[in-house]
Amino acid sequence: MLYQIHQNNETIGWQHCVLFFAILCTKLLQNTPIFSFPYPRPINAPGLVTPVGSVERMPITEKLTIPLNLFFGVAGVLPARNGKVHSLHPFDFGGNIDNKNFIKGTSMYYKVQVDGAGVYVGDSHFSQGDGELSGTAIEGSLNGRIQIILHKGKKLFKNPILDSGEHWETHGYGHTLDLANRQAALEAVDFLTHRFKISRELAYSTLSVKGDFHVTQVSNGILGVHCKMLKEAYKNLEVNKESI
Repeated sequence: MLYQIHQNNETIGWQHCVLFFAILCTKLLQNTPIFSFPYPRPINAPGLVTPVGSVERMPITEKLTIPLNLFFGVAGVLPARNGKVHSLHPFDFGGNIDNKNFIKGTSMYYKVQVDGAGVYVGDSHFSQGDGELSGTAIEGSLNGRIQIILHKGKKLFKNPILDSGEHWETHGYGHTLDLANRQAALEAVDFLTHRFKISRELAYSTLSVKGDFHVTQVSNGILGVHCKMLKEAYKNLEVNKESI
């Protein structure tokens, strides 16, 4: 599928759901695109733009059943940096995290980096497995209702944290899965020691027996791992009021 995005009768972007993704950020409280590209244009990435209707549609003939699991692969806040930011990668401010557990009824916490936050969402998925192995999920268009809450005076470490209801989930990124797993683990240790005021040794030990590490995605250039911490395991501990 190839989408052309218009604003005030001007083409401001395209999205091909197989070859590349694009985040079109807008200036805070304005409708002017920060980055506006004419089309067609050279693409500084592997692959080609495939015009609609130029390729044969290949329906799946096997009787497969894929349960729907609707979520936004991209969400976050504007980064405290100048210039263009690669829309394919996950970052400390969010971006293309692609955590399939970020579904209806869950909450993702981001550290605000600029005045006004500049929240954005996109890259909607109908279903995706952990890893997003072939490069894409089932990509499609979704409308979502999102509640934004500003938590003042709360401690958040480097990367976004997901509250899925039964679990807390920290995220780690890296050029290898070892590095991504290490960062997710360190984020989890930091979170547990601050939220429950326990030692780093105890936090590390509990992650070994009740922390589940999942490959978030291997398709975004920077690999992702998320650590799921079961809330039930910590229900008898006192919660730090400064924690999220």
